[in-house]
Amino acid sequence: GPNVHFVIAGGGAEQGRLKMLISEYGLDKQIHLPGIAIDLRYPLSAIDLFIALNVGEVTGVAALEAAYLKLPVLAIQMNQKHQKNSEDWVWSSTNPYEVAAKSIKLLCNSEARLLLAKKQAEVVRSQYTVEKMSQKYYQIYNQAIQKVRKNTYNEKNNN
Repeated sequence: GPNVHFVIAGGGAEQGRLKMLISEYGLDKQIHLPGIAIDLRYPLSAIDLFIALNVGEVTGVAALEAAYLKLPVLAIQMNQKHQKNSEDWVWSSTNPYEVAAKSIKLLCNSEARLLLAKKQAEVVRSQYTVEKMSQKYYQIYNQAIQKVRKNTYNEKNNN
């Protein structure tokens, strides 16, 4: 409805096209494009629900920041083969209509929205600390280095 506003922070190659579509559909008063947000606290302080794009169980840093600041987070699932499981701390769906329906339910129920935000903030604050994230990135980089070394070794031995 007219009381719902969308804030899309960021920039990129599709921003011009997005602005054109917003104007074409007459949504200029409801969709706001502030551009790149260096400090996400400001745009996040103006919203009631954060909608992210997830790839499987992976949630972006902006969604982690939103959850840390006790904003409830939902996601559009980009991985068509993703199977929901108990490890998913962010509800997601590949169907944008399901995401919209879930969003409407949360926007109409402040108690449910606050409860979800509290649960998600607890997950982020316990599982996504600087130390834990550093360890995860270290493992990812080491795996990538090992893969490159293995591929380089195999290429040299096959020639």
